[in-house]
Amino acid sequence: MSVSAQVFSKASLVEAVPRAATSMLVRGVPVDAVARYSESHLGNPTPASADRYDVGTAGRIGTLVSFSGGSQLYGENEPANYLYSLVAGVARGYRMTPDGRRQVVAFYVPGDLFGFELGGEHSFSVEAVSNSKARMIKRTLISLAAARDHDIAADLVSGIARELRRNQQHVRRLGKTAPERVASFVLELAERLSKDGMVDVPMSRRDIADYLGVTIETVSRTLTQLTNLAAISMYGPRKIAIRNSGLLQRFASDAPE
Repeated sequence: MSVSAQVFSKASLVEAVPRAATSMLVRGVPVDAVARYSESHLGNPTPASADRYDVGTAGRIGTLVSFSGGSQLYGENEPANYLYSLVAGVARGYRMTPDGRRQVVAFYVPGDLFGFELGGEHSFSVEAVSNSKARMIKRTLISLAAARDHDIAADLVSGIARELRRNQQHVRRLGKTAPERVASFVLELAERLSKDGMVDVPMSRRDIADYLGVTIETVSRTLTQLTNLAAISMYGPRKIAIRNSGLLQRFASDAPE
């Protein structure tokens, strides 16, 4: 997915979101409808969970929906009527090529807000990797809320910024060698899912290979190489302990200059 964007200060974006929402969506909507939404959907925000993932004010509104592993949250070219805030589990974004190959374009973990589209349709599909829960937030309603609530506007800006940053990082990753891509992805997993240095890897090696544009054999071979270098330790196929993050960064060519 190609992304083009200008760089704005976060403060200016936070101010711009309510103005844009008001201009595009509030026009023609009765003021009492906005007030009813505010009273019924915002009220007193739910206290932040003790969990490490804080989805912010925007992620605590909407309807909580459960998805079994392998089920679809939304499909490519379907109307983009909702944003999704993942509460539990992991989801993958993907598209199918004309020749039937699957391209994994994103992974979403608890705390991620996704479903942003420039147009009215989704540009790729998203399905649950494992049993998952997400809050479905109607785009028109959250835009109305953002026009009135600075915290919700800030959450939307942060969600867009994080999505853009991950896209940029992934584009840079695809310019690396195949082993470097795998090591870089392990670093990303550690950043997003690590608990006390341990990473429970929810996606399969096929998922990882389709995301990185490498073979399953390359994924397995690189993990073995990183284990032999004592950069990581493997506990079964889906649990990784980070042993030497500096070495892992150098292997991934991600070490700071």
